Amino acid sequence: MKSVLLAIAVLASLSVSAETLDNMKRSAEQGDAQSQYNLGLCYFQGKGVKADQTEAVKWFRRAAEQGNALAQYGLGECYKEGSGVPWNWEEAKKWFRKAAEQGYVEAQYVLGRVIYTEDRRADQEAVTWLRKLAEQGHTEAQYKLASRYETGLRLGLAVQGDMKEAQKWYRRAVEQGALDAYYMLDAYYRLGQSYLCQEDGAVYDPEEGVKWLRKAAERGDCSSQSALAIYYERGIDVPKNMEEAVKWYRQAAEQGCTSSQLSLAGCYERGEGVPKNVEEAVKWYREVVKVKFSCYNEEKKDAKAALERLGYSPEEK
Repeated sequence: MKSVLLAIAVLASLSVSAETLDNMKRSAEQGDAQSQYNLGLCYFQGKGVKADQTEAVKWFRRAAEQGNALAQYGLGECYKEGSGVPWNWEEAKKWFRKAAEQGYVEAQYVLGRVIYTEDRRADQEAVTWLRKLAEQGHTEAQYKLASRYETGLRLGLAVQGDMKEAQKWYRRAVEQGALDAYYMLDAYYRLGQSYLCQEDGAVYDPEEGVKWLRKAAERGDCSSQSALAIYYERGIDVPKNMEEAVKWYRQAAEQGCTSSQLSLAGCYERGEGVPKNVEEAVKWYREVVKVKFSCYNEEKKDAKAALERLGYSPEEK
């Protein structure tokens, strides 16, 4: 919370003199909402006074009750974090909504980002707030909104899934280019897959799909690398190209992608897209066998069978 409040208040970068603090207190006690908020921030941050979360909440509340959006948001954060008041998510939402309804972006984003885990009404409310922000060009909200439409489609959530809408918002987010690196790579991947899915109302465009997958793959996203490898190996939406498939299998395998390690081993064993090399095949089969996660038991079983077929033990001796 503190980092958010620092970012939204001028006071955060200024020292507060005794005279300034006295004037602020006088104005706050006379009912000036901005002074009440500023005073609350001083108590919260310990600027010019000893830090006192309870006193901060008192002044945030006075300003919030007068309609100050910053104070409403700050009070919501206090309830969300249990700072100066007992933790109370319902109270937090109440004050976030008041700030959001006045157009305060941070409050809209909090509502859109975290509320959707609750009930049907809350899920729909989350999308409403995310859409408001997305339409204003907020890239992370565009990404989250796209994800809601895609997830609703896959999981049958309260908000009706719509791959066409998901595709639209993923594209807007990546075209603005202001997402964090992790979200950007995931958006590239999901946008690429949306153009290749041939269902759910999304625009089908293999060339566009491969373009976005390649963008993510070239930046190190192993999901995109693995997907491209499969498309090239099977000739799905692109001409079959085993050399290209091996290239992407290798890059994903080197990042620890178990399915790509298994596929790369198979390519070396069969001599597809790469000269046949049993030793390389064995090396990658053994990497698969080392995986500890039970979700890869089938891959491990296949790798062990391949090693037995080739006359090698699962482990190096």
